[in-house]
Amino acid sequence: SGGIIHRLTHSSNVRMASFSPDGSYVATASHDRTAKVWSVESGKLVKAFKENKSYVISASFSPDSQHLVTASFDGTNKIWDVPNGKLLSILKTTYGPNHNNIISATYSQDGVGIVTQDLNDRVKIRNTKNESLLNAFELKATLSDIDWVNKRLLGVRNAFLCLFDLELQQELFKWVAVGQGD
Repeated sequence: SGGIIHRLTHSSNVRMASFSPDGSYVATASHDRTAKVWSVESGKLVKAFKENKSYVISASFSPDSQHLVTASFDGTNKIWDVPNGKLLSILKTTYGPNHNNIISATYSQDGVGIVTQDLNDRVKIRNTKNESLLNAFELKATLSDIDWVNKRLLGVRNAFLCLFDLELQQELFKWVAVGQGD
């Protein structure tokens, strides 16, 4: 009916939200320096992930819904164990002096890699098992809400949906996304 079913609360603005692949959870990322995982069915808080020094900009589940990767303006990506709430790993993704503003992080569809992007359009891809750097390049476009499938990134830039090829390191397509008037 469009009414409020559950109230998912943070103490500041929520930057983004995403479903877990199994549909059981919703993750929220907030300017209150936390990411939270909520039960879709009950709306209850499952876990709160608080060890961030700045805004949490994105939170993305692993393909098996067991881990969460967060991106923070403190220059880190953190990997969390969802069931027990433990911090598993901190990926320092510093791109250089004054370039720590990470704006997105997401898992690959197979869970083998994590892709991150900073405000200066630099992208890093890391192996989730040993944290080794698999690739690094500049997109020449800041994307929000990145999705990664089959060596391609899909993101939103202004009013455009953009598709990038990770192997070619170039934009393949750009679609305009326009709203229809009433």
